[in-house]
Amino acid sequence: MQAISEPPPDFVDEAIEVHSRTASTVSSTSDIFQLVEENGRQYPNYGIHWYGLPVDHGEQERMARQHEHYRVSEGLLHVPIAYPPQRILDLGTGFGEWAIDVADCFPSAIVTGIDIAPVQPSLVPPNCNFEIQDMECFWDQADDTFDIIHLREPILMIRDWPHLFDQVKRCLKPGGWFEISCTHLAVQCDDGSVLDTSFLRYVVERLRDASTNLGMSLDCPLHFAQYFHDAGFGAVQTSTLPLPVTAWPTDPQLRAVGEVEHKNLASLSWSIGLRLFREAYGWPPHKTDAVMRLLRAELCALDYHPYYNRSVFFLRALISMPPAKRGFADTLCVGRNDRDGEGLSRKRPQG
Repeated sequence: MQAISEPPPDFVDEAIEVHSRTASTVSSTSDIFQLVEENGRQYPNYGIHWYGLPVDHGEQERMARQHEHYRVSEGLLHVPIAYPPQRILDLGTGFGEWAIDVADCFPSAIVTGIDIAPVQPSLVPPNCNFEIQDMECFWDQADDTFDIIHLREPILMIRDWPHLFDQVKRCLKPGGWFEISCTHLAVQCDDGSVLDTSFLRYVVERLRDASTNLGMSLDCPLHFAQYFHDAGFGAVQTSTLPLPVTAWPTDPQLRAVGEVEHKNLASLSWSIGLRLFREAYGWPPHKTDAVMRLLRAELCALDYHPYYNRSVFFLRALISMPPAKRGFADTLCVGRNDRDGEGLSRKRPQG
């Protein structure tokens, strides 16, 4: 196991200027490893733009639940890799759960996770490392380096998507894979049980409007296909799965998904709202808290049936790869704990 170390004193980075609550800039390298406290939550103090979600213990618990849910229900990877990868990059690695699990799955690969917040564990597998880096800047990684680049749930992370995809294409090896998975936070309901006056619709629409006004649209998944095309990637493969917001489905597996997502949404909406609503609407914390309490109460009802759409996109950098080794493509959903051999149903949840 190896520990994460701080950079040397003469370390410099193009993302050293940040937009803090006082509109000041970072004055020393040590500030990169400090966190900004607002309304009892902690946020990164690094990056060319401020980040909308906290990075404190409460957020760590939420992300750990979310990671375990995705690991069990979907697996760690969807890309049809044909041979053992050598280099893997995890963008916006957060607390590092995905990078650590993938490093364990592929002990011969070097797995690198990058993030603007220094919140990763101090002890990691020997083939896993973390770097404090802003993926909205020019990446430190060399051209044609990675077999796989991964990005999961990039909520409020990216303002310049074309730049990100240009960097992905630059850093992928010829024939390497890029996978991005994202939940589209737009309330869906097939039976009319979620009224236009529901607090869920109200909160989600406020979040979407605020994020769009601040340059971090929650509707970004709708534009990924065009971004991929503009960056010069080949064909895009997409898989979309309905994600129940609460435990309303009768199917046991989907009900379990809904139970996890209920907890996730209750925590996530409040975490996002504290900073986003203040920036966009000038809301004080007590107003955000009051609205989120009403939302949490509404989410406990099982007589309405909301869901989101969660999509996984994966695509390949052009130019052929070495011939596939027979059997290795079975890692399509590596890391999935599939008790019945099928995993989550891809059909729409039924009440």
